[in-house]
Amino acid sequence: MRGWALSKGWIVYGALLLLGLENDASGQVSPGRHWVGFADKVGCGYDVEEPATFLSSRALDRRVAAGIEVDSLDLPVSAERVAEVLAVGGGSIDLVHLSRWFNGGVFHLTDSASTDSLLGVIGSLESVVEVRSELQFQGERLPAGEAAASSGVLAKNTNALSAAPVGCGAPDYGAASGQAQMLNLHLLHGLGHQGEGQRVAVLDAGFDRADELAPLDQGFDEGRISPALDVVSGGAWQYGHHAHGTMVLSTMVASDPGEIVGSGPGASYHLYRTEDVGSERLIEEYNWTVAAEHADSMGCDIINSSLGYSLFDDSLDHHVYSSLDGETYRISLAAQIAASRGMLVVTSAGNSGDNPWHHITCPADARDILSAGAVDGLRMHANFSGYGPSADGRVKPEVCTQGRDATYLHPDGSVRQGNGTSFSSPILAGAAASLWSAHPEKSAAEVRRAIIESADRFTAPDTAYGHGIPDFWKAHLALGGHSPSTVPVGGPDILLYPNPVSSTSASAGILRIAVSDPQGNAPFANLEWAVFDAKGRLVVAGEVERTKSSLTTFHINTQRWAVGAYILNISAPDLQLSRRILNHP
Repeated sequence: MRGWALSKGWIVYGALLLLGLENDASGQVSPGRHWVGFADKVGCGYDVEEPATFLSSRALDRRVAAGIEVDSLDLPVSAERVAEVLAVGGGSIDLVHLSRWFNGGVFHLTDSASTDSLLGVIGSLESVVEVRSELQFQGERLPAGEAAASSGVLAKNTNALSAAPVGCGAPDYGAASGQAQMLNLHLLHGLGHQGEGQRVAVLDAGFDRADELAPLDQGFDEGRISPALDVVSGGAWQYGHHAHGTMVLSTMVASDPGEIVGSGPGASYHLYRTEDVGSERLIEEYNWTVAAEHADSMGCDIINSSLGYSLFDDSLDHHVYSSLDGETYRISLAAQIAASRGMLVVTSAGNSGDNPWHHITCPADARDILSAGAVDGLRMHANFSGYGPSADGRVKPEVCTQGRDATYLHPDGSVRQGNGTSFSSPILAGAAASLWSAHPEKSAAEVRRAIIESADRFTAPDTAYGHGIPDFWKAHLALGGHSPSTVPVGGPDILLYPNPVSSTSASAGILRIAVSDPQGNAPFANLEWAVFDAKGRLVVAGEVERTKSSLTTFHINTQRWAVGAYILNISAPDLQLSRRILNHP
């Protein structure tokens, strides 16, 4: 069911397609779309022993890092099987979508008079094991050429990465400060971990005017925001259709210090239109699956889906809460398969907490994902946020982030606050990208576990908060991150790493600094820092804001420094620290 939450702005919590229904093809009497499942992938033209022919190098690297074998799910759908179905229609059947994960396709039967007979013939084909009826759709058909491209055949994309600044701490989040600091995300960002190197697939309803908004310019200019597929229409990409995706995207990648900075401003974002806001149809779950498969094949690390499905335009297609077990509805199965391919899937818990549905919606019931509930700025549960558990008793939502009075960028260029788990999900996804960028050697499963275990209710989860609000600094430490380990009683401490620092090392010349202040003097005076060379000459200097946290983090780019020894001085009215830095080639 699509819900509309209003508060100084508006946000849609969309619908999506569902596949695991009991509909029988014989009930479809008007021209429409139909799912056809195949028995095998014979004739697909690819071999699991040669995965580079149908998966990008990034997709393969992700599997290797996570110890995931390429299997038959990864193979594209057989062109021979598709051709058999198309031949039945003699020109009155079109291919709409292909799904390699479910080994089948959505076909559009254009002649209403022959629909029943054609479905009967299709169902009798030896290669066909399943025919399910789909409802009439709105919008244009996705051409067969686009469908083939989105079925899992090799898709590649390259992105430029921005250079690290000379030296800085956490960005000035502006109105988004509360939702970042709630997660201790500013500490991670202060070290320079802002999502660099991570790819996030954003599945949504449209991205109206996203390419015209100044706070998104940096992402576009650096090639880190790019269109992937318009699965709904299959036509040329447009930054239009709907504002929802733009607002969702902004909570992650916006970079306008002092106004709004997102939770993963350094990551790359690939945009997919999967939701047709003109209707609430099952076809949208197929759209979602096609996009997820494409995101997998091109090597995306994270999927954000601020969409959810429960009730549809036709009551016969409604989902039921008792079946939200992660194994019934195919969008939830698709989300779980995406996770099994080594991606971190983040989705909204749903906006049904204060209506009769009450519970989470699909695909939030999926296994091995992160579903995000909503809290307000005071960390209190938002009444609209969908409740758990899943129908089979698993903790849902997994965690919560801010979704009431969350800060986002509207397509008219204004920074606003609005309500919806549609905001909770991307704030979490961007934060996860930032965390993963600090630990690129970790798997999605390890990142997911660290996030859940860092939450404030991890030992006592409930149906409203799940495991609670995650602490991304705690998650960072759990994954092997650095922190001052010994703080003298009554005095501050400082940690520099890596030290020695080298521009040719994995750190790429980034010196990361964490200052522990057990006196709790923050935020009364900012930290001033300066670096001097061996002759006492000033090399670089700056200032870092201290927050309510007893820890302050920042980072310095040393790539242009000469080889040798340097001194870092850190000072405030209540604090004086010095440390020696070694810069190696």
